[in-house]
Amino acid sequence: MSTVKRLVPARTKTALKRRLGLLPPPPTKAEKKAAARAKRRAARVPRWTRSERPGPKGLIRVGMVGAGEYGRNHLQVLSSYEQVEVAALLTTGGPNAAEAAAAHGIERLFTDAEDFLAHDDLDCFVVVVPMPVMADTAARVLAAGKPVLLEKPAGITAADTARLVRVAEEAGTWAMVGMNRRFYSSVDHGLAALADLGPIRGAILEIPQRITEDRLSGRLPAAEYDHFYVRNSVHGVDLLRYVLGDPLDVHARSWQNAEQGSRGASFAAVHDYGGGVLATQLDLWDTYGPGFRLKVVAEQGWVEWELGLTGTVVDRKGSYEIPVDPVDTDYRAGLWAQDLHFVEAVRSGRPPTSPASTLPDALATMTLIERILA
Repeated sequence: MSTVKRLVPARTKTALKRRLGLLPPPPTKAEKKAAARAKRRAARVPRWTRSERPGPKGLIRVGMVGAGEYGRNHLQVLSSYEQVEVAALLTTGGPNAAEAAAAHGIERLFTDAEDFLAHDDLDCFVVVVPMPVMADTAARVLAAGKPVLLEKPAGITAADTARLVRVAEEAGTWAMVGMNRRFYSSVDHGLAALADLGPIRGAILEIPQRITEDRLSGRLPAAEYDHFYVRNSVHGVDLLRYVLGDPLDVHARSWQNAEQGSRGASFAAVHDYGGGVLATQLDLWDTYGPGFRLKVVAEQGWVEWELGLTGTVVDRKGSYEIPVDPVDTDYRAGLWAQDLHFVEAVRSGRPPTSPASTLPDALATMTLIERILA
C-alpha cells in the first residue's frame, strides 16, 4: 500500500468519490427509515412453500375437454409443467379447437366423446365446459374411471353434485373441483400469518355482484345468469368454508328478485360455528364498491382479502400487504398451484388433500349455498 493511501482516511476517500460522481449520494434520513421499515415488514411476513414442484418424474398424459377462454388458461398452465403432456382435446369442433391445439402441441383432436374416452393411454382428464352442461359432461368422463379436474361449479344444485359423487364412487375414481382461490398465494401467506394471531373469533364476508351490468354485456348464456350465485359467489362461500370449516347452524335471509333478473338482489346470513365463533355475510348486488371481501378476525389481529390478489395482515405492530407469488401474475391466479396439485395427486395414485376441493367437499359448499338461498 502506498504512503498516500495510508494517509488518506477511508471516509475522505468515500466523500471524494461521491464528489467525482463515482458513488451514489448517501441515503437521506427518510430513506434510511423507509428501508428499515420495509426490512422489518419483510421479516414479519410468514410464507408457506408448496411441496409440489414440477420435475423429472413419470410422464402424465392429460385429456382436455373444452378449449374456450378459461380452458385455454388451463392449457397454458399444464403446458408449463415438465413431464406433463396434453395428449388429446375434445371440443364441439369450433374455431378455438385448432388454434388451441396448435398453440400447445396437441396432436389428437376429437368431437366424439366416445372416441375420446376410449383411449387408454390418457392418465386423467381436465373438464372446462359451460355450467349448464358441466354435470352431464363430468358424469360421462368420470365413468371412464380416471381422475378428473372439473371447473366450478361441479353442478348447478347440490343434487347434481351428489350424483357426481356417486358416479365417481361407482367408477372407482375421484375428482377435484376448480376452487382456485384456495390456491392463491396470498391466501396461503395470509393463513400462515393468521396462525400467529391467536384463536379465530369470526369473519365478515361480502360477495356483491354487478349482475345487471354483466347480464347486459351478454358475455354469458342466459342460463348462467339465472344461476349467477352458484356460478360466481360459490368462490366466496367456499373460501369461508375452507378457512373456518362447516358451520353448526346458518340463519339466512334473501331477496332474489328473480322476476327482474336478480336486479338489486340481497343476501344475508349468520354462520354459527359454536363457542362464540360467528361469521356474518352480506351480499348486496348491483352496488358500487370494491367487490369481494373476506375478513377473518383473531384475538391478536385480522387478515383481510379483497377482490383479486390483494390481502392485508393487521396486528398490534401495524399492517402489511400479503406478498403475491410470481405464478399468480404470470398465469391465471391460483391455477398454476391448483393444476399442479391435481397432477401430483394423479402421479401419486392417491386422491388430493387440502387445499383441494374434492367432490364431497364441493357438495358441502353447494349444500351451504342452498341454505343461504333458502
